[in-house]
Amino acid sequence: MRVGFQFCLLTLLPKQGIIENKHLKQVISCKMYYIIVPYSVTEFVTAVIALVVAILAWQRRVNQGALQLAMLMFAIFEWALCASLEAAAVEQSTKILWAQLEYIGAHTAPAFLALFALYFTQNEKMLTPRLKVLLFLPATITVGLAFTNQWHHLIWTGFAPGPLGSNSLIYEHGPWFWIEIILIYAILLFATLFLIRNTVKMRGPYRFQTILILIASISPWVGAIMYLFFNPFPGLDLTCISFAFTGMVLLLSILRFQLLDLAPIAREILVENMKDGVMVLDDRDRLIDFNTTAQILFSNLSITNLGKDINELLSDRKNVLENLHNSGDKLAELIMEDSPWQYIDIQTTSLLRKKDKMIGKLVIFRDATSRKLAEMALQQANQRLQTQLDEINNLQVQLRDQAMHDMVTGMLNRRYLEEILEKEIARAKREGYPICLVMVDIDHFKEINDTFGHKVGDQVLQALSTLLCRHIRKADIACRFGGDEFVLALPNLTKEIALQRTEVWRIAFQDMRLDSQGKEIHATISSGIAIFPEHGNNFDQILAAADKAMYAAKSAGRNRTVIAENYPSSVQTPT
Repeated sequence: MRVGFQFCLLTLLPKQGIIENKHLKQVISCKMYYIIVPYSVTEFVTAVIALVVAILAWQRRVNQGALQLAMLMFAIFEWALCASLEAAAVEQSTKILWAQLEYIGAHTAPAFLALFALYFTQNEKMLTPRLKVLLFLPATITVGLAFTNQWHHLIWTGFAPGPLGSNSLIYEHGPWFWIEIILIYAILLFATLFLIRNTVKMRGPYRFQTILILIASISPWVGAIMYLFFNPFPGLDLTCISFAFTGMVLLLSILRFQLLDLAPIAREILVENMKDGVMVLDDRDRLIDFNTTAQILFSNLSITNLGKDINELLSDRKNVLENLHNSGDKLAELIMEDSPWQYIDIQTTSLLRKKDKMIGKLVIFRDATSRKLAEMALQQANQRLQTQLDEINNLQVQLRDQAMHDMVTGMLNRRYLEEILEKEIARAKREGYPICLVMVDIDHFKEINDTFGHKVGDQVLQALSTLLCRHIRKADIACRFGGDEFVLALPNLTKEIALQRTEVWRIAFQDMRLDSQGKEIHATISSGIAIFPEHGNNFDQILAAADKAMYAAKSAGRNRTVIAENYPSSVQTPT
């Protein structure tokens, strides 16, 4: 089939007289004739396949390596489309024009393949500005030389018709063409080595994806070698045709094996000999990867289940799924009785890409059995220690109580009285109220001990202490001062009321009867009263005044109460 049309570029080109390319001059204002031949159809099919793959990759451009793959396939589309038109063109000048345009896609494609290999294998940090220049500079030079070939013939030294009936043109290559071929092979080798390295490291669907990409990238090698050294179809660019196979493999990988959907996430940190279980999920909770330890913990984890929903694989582990679905990075503790590990710490970390977009989760399972058992043992030891501390505290309380209380009567002792009364006097000074100090002594107590024994003497002491404690206020302080002497501090009480209360105690004790082995025992008390601040400004002064008043009561005949100001200073202390 022979078709023709007017190819108008006059409005797009410089003014007349500036155009120097003789091939381009012949095209302007003339008809271009094309013949549909098998070569052109094959190249056109390659272009369509490349365009479809480019569009699919562009739709997934947010994923790792997708944008670079889209650029690669767009370059192949431009290359194949121009090759198709070159194969169909009849005029030699038209063929040369399309061949020059082919070079744009043909020589940038290897650079885009290298970019894709770096991004897909997560080595984009290696892509420095210098490396970008090294990748694209040869293509830039070659395209420029192709469009100016008529002046230097570095790309093509000549042209010859192809086999009869093929409508092809044989291009005789110049020196720069072979230099560019070496550079292209170096770039292809660079990209292929990265893909091979990634294939060794990957597993499951990732490894299969990488193998497919590796096969797709090797195909142009085969086409280029055949085109250069033993082309069975002279004039046909087999390198471009080989990219039809590359496009079909990539198309199959995208549609069937979820290429660019299952992004390689954090594979570098998954080491098979890790003692911790490691599991990687994508943003749809599909199983992406795991290590041997995780497989031991969860028998449903297997290579055949990669890419499946984790909710189905761990449907019998509701406690694990609850922690996986909770939002945010966290650390939780699980109990798994039927697991090799009884206690497990599970740590879930969100894997983020640029702009905080979550692309998956990293889940680490750590054996916490030894630590948990140690914690439980430590907790039990702490409980035992706490029990011992409580016992010690109780003993200390008892010791403090014993240090402050009299062993026989249970009343406060002299030590406590001296300590507390100093504070009470200081408070009375600030607030301006009196304190009455009463000293009580049992009359003839020595005779009771000598006649009835110390046990009965203790009973008499206990009886008096009970009586005194029963007849005092909460604010009052009562203590056994020593021997048969008792001291009571009565804050904020006048001496008249203090005298009345002391007399109540004296009469009540006088009327009390104790029985000892059928014998009736009764005793009396003598008391002395001193008042702060009337009789002294400190404990010692007041106590001395109360003591003198008490001995004054004894000298006056016992069984009575004397206030300090009411006794003569010459009173003798009775023996």
